[in-house]
Amino acid sequence: MKPLRSHISFHIRKNISLSAFTLVELLIATAIIILLTGGVLAGFSGFGTRQNVAQAGQNVENVLRSVQGKAYNGEVSIGSTCISPPASLLGWQVGINNNIVSYSEVCDVSGTPTVYPAVNVTISPPVTIMASPQPILFRTLPKRAEIDSANIICVTDGNNFYQITVERSGNISGIKAASCP
Repeated sequence: MKPLRSHISFHIRKNISLSAFTLVELLIATAIIILLTGGVLAGFSGFGTRQNVAQAGQNVENVLRSVQGKAYNGEVSIGSTCISPPASLLGWQVGINNNIVSYSEVCDVSGTPTVYPAVNVTISPPVTIMASPQPILFRTLPKRAEIDSANIICVTDGNNFYQITVERSGNISGIKAASCP
């Protein structure tokens, strides 16, 4: 009698499918990523310049508020002659010329307004300041700004704008603007 053999057969199917991206698909995906990255970097660069203009505008606004506070509080410089009769403090004056914000105390000496040496604050390029050549005098009494009408100061780099308004009442307000007058 013959021994029983078991016949086991293995059938291996070659149904394995390899899925992969084609070269064209990889190139398109890479190009999209590069475009998105470029857009983000360009937007970030614009953000930086907008922030520089806003910071310069806020610096000018802070100088105005500081000078206004000195005037409203009757503050005088050390060694000032405004405290010796016949002189008296009229207020503090702010002038803007060629990116230099200067402020100084103004005294009434025997009926004549006298401006004392100024303190200068320089705003660095590429930011520029456009303002009326007329200085702003913050009076001690009555507490107000001595100007003909609302004075608008514009801080810009040519594309971005920060507008500061000084009203006759002495109110100072600053805002990022689409343009300046």
